[in-house]
Amino acid sequence: MYAKKDGDNMANQPVHVNINQEIQDWKDARYGRQVRAANVSALNKLQDQTNASVDYVVEKGEAVDQAAKDVQTVRQEAQGAVDHANDITAEYKQYADDKLAATEQERQAAQTARTGSEAAATLAESWAVGGTGARPGEDGNNSKYFSDQSKADADRAKEEADRAAQYASIVPPTFHIDFTTMELIQDTQGSGITFTLDENKVLSFDYVV
Repeated sequence: MYAKKDGDNMANQPVHVNINQEIQDWKDARYGRQVRAANVSALNKLQDQTNASVDYVVEKGEAVDQAAKDVQTVRQEAQGAVDHANDITAEYKQYADDKLAATEQERQAAQTARTGSEAAATLAESWAVGGTGARPGEDGNNSKYFSDQSKADADRAKEEADRAAQYASIVPPTFHIDFTTMELIQDTQGSGITFTLDENKVLSFDYVV
């Protein structure tokens, strides 16, 4: 028999109804009131258990519905967490892609700058000393070439100047011819140059350094 006390929060689980005593009372009844009493007792037990079963089923159904709602809520929350994680993952992936693209641009810019610097350095070396193959005729058209040419010209100019100075210091000797003997006679020695008259009467000279 089911009996729910005041303050109970959950319906008791239904049990099998035992109305054997009421049946026996009904069999033993001699008077109408005894029969009615047995019937009332049996019907009360049946009614109480039926109500208990209904309450139990309803409560279990509500519990199942609540559990289903809880499962749906958890599922929605889990899906929300997954969606949020996917959003974050997508954001970080986009950030990583953007960062990678920016890094690649910086690398390319650095490579371009490096290539330009190397080309400028090669060109500067070409104009300075040549030997790089960067310009046609660079070995005859560079600073070192013109510097060497200038030095060679300066050396030649110095040699010419020294020679000119040497020539300027030369004082030629004086000669006369003895017409009696028809010999060439040296009167003065001079300086910076020496004349020699050999036995064959060949006149030669040499500079005195």
